[in-house]
Amino acid sequence: MDIDGWTYNLNKKYGQNGIFEFNMAGVRYIMISRAEFVSRFMLPNQDDRMKYLMRTNKDKTLLDLFDFSNKGVAFNCNYDYWRFNRQIFSRAMKTATKSNSTVKLINNLFEEMIDYWIGLKEPDNDSTIIEASTWMFKYSFDFLFGVVTGSPSFAMKSYYQKLKKIDATKEIMEFEKYSNCARNFQSENIFLFMPRILRHVPILRGRIQSLMNDCDFMKEKSMERIKERRKQIEKIVNNSNFDPKQLGNDLLTSMIITNTPYEIYSQDNVDPLLSKPMTDDEILGILFESFIPSDTVSNGD
Repeated sequence: MDIDGWTYNLNKKYGQNGIFEFNMAGVRYIMISRAEFVSRFMLPNQDDRMKYLMRTNKDKTLLDLFDFSNKGVAFNCNYDYWRFNRQIFSRAMKTATKSNSTVKLINNLFEEMIDYWIGLKEPDNDSTIIEASTWMFKYSFDFLFGVVTGSPSFAMKSYYQKLKKIDATKEIMEFEKYSNCARNFQSENIFLFMPRILRHVPILRGRIQSLMNDCDFMKEKSMERIKERRKQIEKIVNNSNFDPKQLGNDLLTSMIITNTPYEIYSQDNVDPLLSKPMTDDEILGILFESFIPSDTVSNGD
């Protein structure tokens, strides 16, 4: 069952004005297909509640099954949790994107990709066939992972080694699985919004279970990284020669130190309800969303 193809055809037939509605197993859906309409409720407003819209009804979909209804920003159905997560995410993302290392990372990864392409060329051939879409995903994932965690993901390296039939280390293989799970989730996350009644339909049951397995693996590895980074930060700040610049500007570090004495760019006049540090579970929700296309990015506090 091609869900993407089905929604694409619906949009092509009914979405000329950028918005249309359809019904699936008794549940009403409204699909927005024009960015300018989305920005109307994502851009800052005097009243947060004016730009917060209930994305979906968690009681009728599979959001709770995947444990997303009260986590992160894009899928969050709880206004208070959404408001807190969104504010922290916005502040942390500003810190990460202002770093000069972000620009350097883009250039370094592009040069790395070109080197891999050159390495794929056979001596007796004048040209090399490149699977552009896969390479661009691996490149984007390496960049995103670097900005989000401050660490390499080796997505391009693992793909190159696979093409060259080079034995990969256990670490590289785990990163390859992580990036593949992220790509699968990107293409299959529409199942999160499907009516619960369809969960056990034979044609869908296997794909939903596969998506859950991908989520579980990504969450497990992401939580390991969160706990590891928190220990690294504790070690750095307890050093007698502590310098805030040692903490780095990646998204994960920024979320861990936000609303703590070690925050690099502290905020004034912050709502007391939004001034508590984030727990590992709260960080996990945003970290997971960072690796999939979503509407998590929004300007303002």
